[in-house]
Amino acid sequence: MKTGKRRALLFAVLFAAAALLFAACQQVHEDVMEFEKDGTVDEDTRVTRLMNSGKHYLDSELYSQAEEAYREVVRIQPDNKVAYTNLAFAVRAQERYDEAFELYQRYTAKFPDDADGFARLAAAYADREDYANAAVQIQRAIQVDPEDTRLQTDLAFYYEKEERWEEAQVAYEKALEAEPDNEDIQQKLSAIYNKLGKTDELLASQETLLAKDPENARLMKNVARLRVEMEDFGGAAELYARLADLEPDNANWVRSLAVANLHTGDTLAAAGAYERLIQQDPSSSEAFIRLADLQASDKIKNLSGAIQNVSRGLELNPNNARGWCVWGDILEKQKKYEQAIAKFEKAVTLSDPIWSPYAERQIPRQEQLIEREDALRRKAEYEKLEEYGD
Repeated sequence: MKTGKRRALLFAVLFAAAALLFAACQQVHEDVMEFEKDGTVDEDTRVTRLMNSGKHYLDSELYSQAEEAYREVVRIQPDNKVAYTNLAFAVRAQERYDEAFELYQRYTAKFPDDADGFARLAAAYADREDYANAAVQIQRAIQVDPEDTRLQTDLAFYYEKEERWEEAQVAYEKALEAEPDNEDIQQKLSAIYNKLGKTDELLASQETLLAKDPENARLMKNVARLRVEMEDFGGAAELYARLADLEPDNANWVRSLAVANLHTGDTLAAAGAYERLIQQDPSSSEAFIRLADLQASDKIKNLSGAIQNVSRGLELNPNNARGWCVWGDILEKQKKYEQAIAKFEKAVTLSDPIWSPYAERQIPRQEQLIEREDALRRKAEYEKLEEYGD
């Protein structure tokens, strides 16, 4: 079959289906009108038929017909809550918002014991971007039904719209008390804590979520970041280690692990992290230089390894002023002061805002160390002459 014929057949099928749907709806509508004309049908039967028809119209998105059916039900049974609310919905669906708003207002006045009515009126106020009155209506709904958690979350939402963050926090906390396992509420509450800068509460909230989803990398990252902010570097290191194992191709976690270990003072763990980072990213000049600095420390004292790594780092990036300073420090420990001066002088030329001034201060230090070595040598020679002198 050619494409044109296929398309024509498809249109024909769709048209037939639409025609059948329209015919069915039209038949229902005509049946409803017949019920109206039938004086032998009692009111209860008429209401049942009208309610069924109204539902069918709503399901078919035939809102004007649904409105007609529900208006007749409300005329017959003014206290029919379902018909009243569905009538308001049908009117609102036709974008007659002011009429729907008035219907919701009349409904709450007529049924002040129905929390849902106040919630719907709140939504109508929200349609007008009147969130203050929306919050007032939700508060009235809560007075009617204080056990409905959804009302607390709605109240929090309207408070957020008005940037009433503290009140939103209280509402979300009440909702969470009722549903402690509701992660959606927990997430929203976390966002409020973050907005208010309440780090302790935010950390506790994020840790609660992480306990429920221990393999969630996003939550691990959030908790690790918060622990860093609170200077709990040991706790942060634990999480970065987990992240590094969870996402072994992500070098950022290993880098963060190394920095956290540096802050805890665990030199060996930090060096191990930088070695792992170099395996993952052998082009990282900074990783080689950081590792060299750690290897040259008093806790490791691997000066030959440090020289190899700092030179490798500077091969990758010869403009890394820190690298030249690290090399100079290593040479000082080897008492190679003249060579150290050359490295520090190179760092000075790079005009780094931190490491170039450091290098400038180290040059006279190396000169002093040279003078000290010369003085010690002369002293040793003099003492030797005195010991073996005439």
